[in-house]
Amino acid sequence: MRLNHRYAIAATAVFGLAMVAAAIVPGVETTGWPWVGKIGPLSGYNTGAVAVGDHWLLTARHVTSGNEQMRFQLDSGLTYDSIAIYEHPTDDISLVQVTQTFPGWYDIYWSTDQLGKTMEMVGYGVTGTWNGSSWTYSGSYGTKRRGRNRVSLVQYINLGTLAGDWLICDFDGNGVDSFGDGGPLTDEATLGGLDSGAPSFIEQGGVWKVAGIHSWVGSETGGPQPPQYGSLFGDIRVGTYRAWFDTIVPAEVLPTAMNLFRGQIISGQLSDLYRSDDSRLVLRPGAVFSSAESPIQLILDGTSPVSSTAELRFAMESSATSATISRKIELFNFQSSAYQTFSTTPATTGDSVTEVIVTSNPSRFIHPLNRTVRARISARATSAQFAYPWLFRLDRAVWNIRR
Repeated sequence: MRLNHRYAIAATAVFGLAMVAAAIVPGVETTGWPWVGKIGPLSGYNTGAVAVGDHWLLTARHVTSGNEQMRFQLDSGLTYDSIAIYEHPTDDISLVQVTQTFPGWYDIYWSTDQLGKTMEMVGYGVTGTWNGSSWTYSGSYGTKRRGRNRVSLVQYINLGTLAGDWLICDFDGNGVDSFGDGGPLTDEATLGGLDSGAPSFIEQGGVWKVAGIHSWVGSETGGPQPPQYGSLFGDIRVGTYRAWFDTIVPAEVLPTAMNLFRGQIISGQLSDLYRSDDSRLVLRPGAVFSSAESPIQLILDGTSPVSSTAELRFAMESSATSATISRKIELFNFQSSAYQTFSTTPATTGDSVTEVIVTSNPSRFIHPLNRTVRARISARATSAQFAYPWLFRLDRAVWNIRR
């Protein structure tokens, strides 16, 4: 039986086999994709996940099912423990929230044009060995590999144990092309076992974005079994789940305007505040008219996606050339038309994150009509400085607002 891309199909008529999966077979070993990591219960890692926000992971629902807490590890060795797990009520996708801030993450491919596009697959599971006529699974969990395949079918199917809107691909090679859609790509690969929950990426505007989460391997009825040429695999189509995602993950609001009310810019620009990437806005103190004033005062504006929220956060990653510098975060209250101080802490000479969390009437910090949000970041010396001018460095400054 051959799948017809133009018509809806029933899972029972198509798949003679469907089981959880997601290693890259044969795959190419890689040290890339730094925000893809291993995940598992606290007893050990056994699957994969990907960072998609400062505190957020995407993985498969069957990875998190039955676990009260998960642990995630990047290739750098950094580990992160979950504080909450949000499983989709019916489909094979989960969000995992962690306490610490990730050093980086990937954006999600929210478009709906995946059909026919090439995906870059990443995973840590077993690989495969080709003996000249067939594949066998080989190796063990733990080595990161990458491969590629083409999205041949996009469809929602309930497979019984797994359900979801799938990006379905066939494993082409040795003259076999189940979907007849062009044959094998360079680094053609399929999925195997021990790494469900790891991602596939599609390039958009020169940026690789998370498009799929590895879920299952299978076959057409009577067709080749995994991992043979002609077998199939399915990734959850992440873009389908935006409404569910938005109810859980706060919207990241980037500053769109800045006003340096006091101080001088040594280097950097507004866009340097968007990511924790060591590309910094560097400021030095300026003239003040009163000793009560901070010689560095930076005002940031952004636009909230909503005018009313249950939670508003503002996070700042910063450092200074001296530990005797005080840094302050204020948010503008649009009801009282005044700034309100939320954090005053000593600066650190290496980057550190200060986060303000507002759950008591946070909507007062959002303009009711144009949804503007405003923050003021200040820095001042708390004792005599032997090296002048001292510098204040900002690596990241963003809001996160619950939708």
